[in-house]
Amino acid sequence: MIFYFSATGNSKYVAEKISGQTGEKIISIVDCLKNNNFDFEVDKDVLNFQ
Repeated sequence: MIFYFSATGNSKYVAEKISGQTGEKIISIVDCLKNNNFDFEVDKDVLNFQ
């Protein structure tokens, strides 16, 4: 899960590139604030890295 804040689009671009390589979901912090959404579930497989 990749959280990003982007005013100009640069951070979103980088988050999308990282997501493309890792398969992680990207989440806009601004969208979370607008939608009052602060609950997230982390995939258990993500926590089992070495």
